[in-house]
Amino acid sequence: MRVLFVWFNFDCPVGFSHGLAVLSHELKAAGHSVGLLHLNEAMGTPWNPSSIAQTIHRKNPDIVGFSFGTNHAWAARELAAAVKRALPGAVLVCGGIHATIVPEEVAAWEGVDLAFAGEADDHRLAAIVESLGRGSVPVGAPGVWTLGRRGVRGNPMPPPVDLGAAPRRADLDLFDHRRILELKRGYADAISGRGCAYRCTYCHNQLLRSRYLRDLRCPRAGDLGYVRKRSVEDVIAELAGMRKRHGARIKVFSFTDDMFITGKRWFYEFLDAYRASFDQPLVFCSTVHQIDDEVARRAAGAGVYMVRLGVESGSPRIRREVLGRPGPNDTIRRAVGALRAAGVNVLTFNMLAIPGERMSDVWATFRFAADLRADAVQVSVFWPYPHTALYELCRSRGLLTDRVALRGNYLSVSPLSWPPGRARFYNRIRAFYAAALNRFLPGPGPTRFGAVLRDMAAMPEDEWAGGGAGALAAHARRLEKDVGRRGVALYTTPFPERPDILLLRDPERARPLINV
Repeated sequence: MRVLFVWFNFDCPVGFSHGLAVLSHELKAAGHSVGLLHLNEAMGTPWNPSSIAQTIHRKNPDIVGFSFGTNHAWAARELAAAVKRALPGAVLVCGGIHATIVPEEVAAWEGVDLAFAGEADDHRLAAIVESLGRGSVPVGAPGVWTLGRRGVRGNPMPPPVDLGAAPRRADLDLFDHRRILELKRGYADAISGRGCAYRCTYCHNQLLRSRYLRDLRCPRAGDLGYVRKRSVEDVIAELAGMRKRHGARIKVFSFTDDMFITGKRWFYEFLDAYRASFDQPLVFCSTVHQIDDEVARRAAGAGVYMVRLGVESGSPRIRREVLGRPGPNDTIRRAVGALRAAGVNVLTFNMLAIPGERMSDVWATFRFAADLRADAVQVSVFWPYPHTALYELCRSRGLLTDRVALRGNYLSVSPLSWPPGRARFYNRIRAFYAAALNRFLPGPGPTRFGAVLRDMAAMPEDEWAGGGAGALAAHARRLEKDVGRRGVALYTTPFPERPDILLLRDPERARPLINV
């Protein structure tokens, strides 16, 4: 069978799907032909449904597999109908996190023949493809949802895949990694496991775990096996394969696991193996609760260059009462301090436009990030994902707008209903994150960048729309250069395509930032 994957990655930072790469390897091993359409402006395929549908028609696959998240669900629905019109004989299968969370919705879309809920590797998709090749839709298979004469019908999800039972071989040639590495400045994404043990109210992990418990009739979350790791040997072998293909183009290995440190035994074993085989710097995500002096020291010794920490809000109240992330600011300070003492850089994830957020909470977030002197700061806008606890809270309070179902993501305008003044602030501050951080750094920042923020807030709407916004942003950039020449620590926005990423230019940094 000829299978064509379509990965929705447009209007957002370019990336790579390890899941699709694993599925491609399994399908090719079973004798099928596999191709990919990577929907991303920088990858040469921007969003244009009619053009994409014609491209799929020319490729003439037997099966088209869509993989998408909630932020691209509107596009997947539109493209599904266009593909079915252009290629009515092809079978359209939808998967990914959105199809897993709301399979009954996706299965009912025009053009969709089958929606799959759950993890499709471990030869699950391969079995579906085999069945389709025999002319039979596997309506009884776990995770399969279809629309028939009696409406949408589906089956419980299959269990989480045991990642340690066998190597997770990925097709490292499915994606154009050479181009992706160029666009990501040498950062090579990798993944070592799946799942997260935390219960953040805005994240799909808590919802997904609940769905597994329901579908599998599992009485206890601890029996589910939701948080899993691949073997150290498996991960190291995959990194070696990437290095063999791309060599010096790889400047950093960047792990995108929600929770990289799931236990110290695996973590230390991996660090030892990595240090023995690689000299590229390493980056991973962690929670502050997993960081102590020993973890930081051993990470630094193995070449860990940066750890990404989820802070989200500088307000303990917001973290505790809204986000489901309890804990005092001092816990975060201790983790950052341990990493810094070991010579490891820190990136903090931060979020704005959170339900229940006051302006004092907004400024507390910027102040706390600056007080931590985080080497890098990423700022996103809260986005309500369907059926998460925070989505339901927004719905009950009447905060959801039509923008939730339209184009947008966590880097764009807030989809919630805010009073006009607050909505205007959230829209405007996106171009002035660096100024908001520099306002709280020692030196000339409070005075000079505070003035920029006051001008931002006070500018009349017609002046803002008529060029005032661009002029003020240009003034802020000139101010950054002027203050930076004095040799003081300063946040800047070095990547024009990523206004959400702020880097601290700090002459006292122990380990220089890479590719800046």
